[in-house]
Amino acid sequence: MHIITGLNPGGAERVVYDLCKHLDKVRFDNIVVVMSEKDLLVPVFLDSSIQTISLKMKKNPFSFIRGLKKIKNVIQSEQVDILHAHMYHAMVAGVCLKKMTMGIPLVFTPHNIKMGTFLRDVTSFFLRPFRDVDILFAPYHKKFFLKKKFTVIPNGIAFIEPEQIPKFEKFTFLMVGRLEPVKNHLAIFPIVQKLKSLHNFQLLIAGTGELEPLMREKCRESGLEGVVHILGFRGDIQELCSKSHVMLMPSLWEGFPIVLLEAGLSRLPVISTQVGSIAELIDHKTGYTGEIAQFEQLMTHVMENYDEAKSKGALLHERIKDQFNMEKIAAMHEKMYEDQFNKKSQSQKKAMLLQL
Repeated sequence: MHIITGLNPGGAERVVYDLCKHLDKVRFDNIVVVMSEKDLLVPVFLDSSIQTISLKMKKNPFSFIRGLKKIKNVIQSEQVDILHAHMYHAMVAGVCLKKMTMGIPLVFTPHNIKMGTFLRDVTSFFLRPFRDVDILFAPYHKKFFLKKKFTVIPNGIAFIEPEQIPKFEKFTFLMVGRLEPVKNHLAIFPIVQKLKSLHNFQLLIAGTGELEPLMREKCRESGLEGVVHILGFRGDIQELCSKSHVMLMPSLWEGFPIVLLEAGLSRLPVISTQVGSIAELIDHKTGYTGEIAQFEQLMTHVMENYDEAKSKGALLHERIKDQFNMEKIAAMHEKMYEDQFNKKSQSQKKAMLLQL
């Protein structure tokens, strides 16, 4: 059973979907439980024959307790062997369910290098003994609130060569992600303001979130409406990657961004801050990294030296094909799940022998 805080479009949600699609169907049945009302992708999961339950839990203790009881009933009726919690709130629920179900193995993937607040960090620290495995995207993601013994499994992507389609006529920068402060979209606006009189380009922003009204207002105030286009939710990200010229990622922090895997799949050059596990994907060979203060220079350089940028995009494509193919990543999860199942089985056998 995968438990996830929400199921709106995002990186963690894409990981859960791809895992459910690629795990061996003979050995593994998947159930996805969505805790919150943010469940736009539930129909997508159901259309792909992934059993999915949305609890639509409110932000209060009574709703949380009712939700836990519902999940426990599903665990018992479906004879669930392992819980995999994705993100903080799902982890807290997973710990509670572990206690309620007499020790079902609990796997935790935080999907980011930060829990969000100091209180969450402290809570995660004290709940360490109740988790069986913490999954990190890279060893250097180890924080004090994660288990000392952890498993490293990076994100992956279903590797299907995208159809070759023409680029937009106008040079196009693309940003994809939730419209939230951590993604740092607004830092790009002053750069676009400076460059628009020197170069002919456009910036497409795909995604929804709390900052959308403010970003639209900033576009109007800055006179950027003809250059910056906020697209809202899009279900054609791979096509946008194929048609664009460069992806921008000015994030303040990240885990292991799925969107960079999507960019690489389309051989799309990337300009990014080097936070989280981005260094696993983007280096001087496969793209461009720098602080926000360097983005103006990097964006100018790429527009003026696009053949160089395309060669980096091609190398990123090869790196993803070799190292981050979802079939390989799913196999790593399968081994980890089976190890946990075998440990539980051995513990149960020992307990029965002791009783005899």
